[in-house]
Amino acid sequence: MRWGLQNLWSDDHEGGYAVRHGGRPARDFGPAASTRAGTITDDLSTSADAENFFEKAFPCMFPYGRGGIEAVRRVNVDFRNHVRWALQYHDRRFRKHETFPFVSFGMLQRREGLQSAKIQMRRRDFDTVAAQLSTLTVDKLKRAQQEEENGQAFSDPAVRTLRKHVHAVAGRVVGCDSARYRYRSQIWSTCAVFGAPSAWITINFSDTHDPIAQIFAGENIDMDAFLRTLGPDRDQRGRNIAADPYAAAKFFHFMAKTVFETLFKIKVSQFQVSSDTGVLGDVAAYFGTVESQGRGTLHLHMLLWLKNTPPPEQMAEMLKTEEFRAKVVAYIRANMRAYVPGLESAETVAAIPREKDLAYNRPPNPNAADHAEQVRDFEVRLARSEQVHKCQIKRCMFPNKFGRLVCKRKAPFELAQDAFVTEAGKWGPKRLFGLVNGWCPHILVNARCNNDAKLLTNGRDTKNITFYVTSYAAKKQGRNYNMSAVMAGKQPQSSLP
Repeated sequence: MRWGLQNLWSDDHEGGYAVRHGGRPARDFGPAASTRAGTITDDLSTSADAENFFEKAFPCMFPYGRGGIEAVRRVNVDFRNHVRWALQYHDRRFRKHETFPFVSFGMLQRREGLQSAKIQMRRRDFDTVAAQLSTLTVDKLKRAQQEEENGQAFSDPAVRTLRKHVHAVAGRVVGCDSARYRYRSQIWSTCAVFGAPSAWITINFSDTHDPIAQIFAGENIDMDAFLRTLGPDRDQRGRNIAADPYAAAKFFHFMAKTVFETLFKIKVSQFQVSSDTGVLGDVAAYFGTVESQGRGTLHLHMLLWLKNTPPPEQMAEMLKTEEFRAKVVAYIRANMRAYVPGLESAETVAAIPREKDLAYNRPPNPNAADHAEQVRDFEVRLARSEQVHKCQIKRCMFPNKFGRLVCKRKAPFELAQDAFVTEAGKWGPKRLFGLVNGWCPHILVNARCNNDAKLLTNGRDTKNITFYVTSYAAKKQGRNYNMSAVMAGKQPQSSLP
C-alpha cells in the first residue's frame, strides 16, 4: 500500500484513488468490547474482527494501514486524546487534511450526544417521561411548530417535556448552540456572587497577518530580530492560515492567554487562578466565550468583574457626586478611547494612510528611549487601520421594519468633545468623528488588532446591557461557524481571590 500511495502523490498533495463501496455500514464507534478483550499477540492482532474506520477511510494518513484512531493496542488511547495528538503531528498532515478534522469532530459530537442521552435514560423519572413522550403525534408536533412560529408557549405538556430533554442532551455536546446557552446561566450565577459586571471587552486577533500566527503555521520567523520586509508576503500569510485552521486556533488561544497574563494580570493554572493589578484594575472574576465568524476567524467576548466596584444601588448614589464622576471620567480617558489626534473628521482620517497589514509587526520596545512617542504614533496608525468603521450593505447595513437600511452597529456613533459620565450612568469617550469605534489602547497597541471596550455603569441607559451581553456572548452560531471555535476551546469562567 505504501508504494501505491507514493505513486499517487503529486505536487506534495494526496492524489486520487478509487474506493470500493462495501455492502455493510462502516463502524466508527471504535472496537467492540469483544475486540478490546481479545488476546493481543506480538503484532497486535486479535482473535476478533479489528477493522479500523480511520485506517480504511484515510489511507494517506495511515499509509501502513496500522495505528488508526482507537486501533487495538497494548495501552488504550481514548478517542479525544488520540485526535488531539494527530492534530499536533509534526508533518501537519492531519490538521491540513480536507476532511479529517471535520469527521473526527462529528464523531466526537455524536458520541457525546449518545452518552448524554444514556444519562437521561438512567434518570429515575425516565419511565414516566417515556410514557408521556409516547403520546406525541405528528399533529401535536405540527401544532407546536405553529405555536413556536407565532411566538407562543407550547400548550402540550408532552412537547414541553420533549424540548426540555432535547436541550438537556444537546447541552452536553461540545460546540452546539444548546451548550452555548448553558453559559448564560453560568454568567448569571457569577452576577449573583459578584454583582453586575464592570466591563465588556471584544478582541479580534489578527490571525491572518500576525507574525506569531505565521510561526504556528510553520514559517521560520525570528521575533527577536524581526523585520517586516522578511518572511512571507501578505498573500502567502493568508494562504498559510487558510490551509492550517488548527494553527489559527492555537494562535488565538496563545494570544488570549498572553493578554490575560500580561495586561489583565490573570494567571490560570491547572489547579489555581490568581490575579494582580492589571491595566483595567484588579479583576475579581471574568467570563470569556469564543465566537467564530463566517470566514472562520475567532474572536473573544469577555465580561470582567472588577474588585472594589460599588454595587448597582450604591453606584447610582455615587454617580450623583462630582468627585466620583471625575474618577470615572479619568478611568475612561485612560482605558476606553475613540479619539487620537488625526481622527477629527473624514478628511483628516483620509489623510492618514491605511496600513492593512500593520498587525505584521511587533509592539514598540518598552526599553527604547522614545517609547512613549512610538506608542502614540503606533496607536494613531492602528486606530486608523483597525477602528474606523465603514458601513457596507449585507455586512452591517440591513433593512429595518420600515425597509430603511440602518447600520446594526448603530453608526455613526455619538460625538463628544471629551469623555463624560452623567448622574444617570450614561457615559462615553471623546469622539470627534462618528465612524470611529472605541478601543482599549493597551489591547490595541500590544495585540495590534481590532477591539472594543465598554464600561458598565448600570445607569438608566445601560441597565439592560448585562442581559444583552449575556445573550450576545452565548448567542446562536451560524450553521458552519463552530468548528474553529471548538478547536480553540472556550476560555473558562474563573473567580479570583
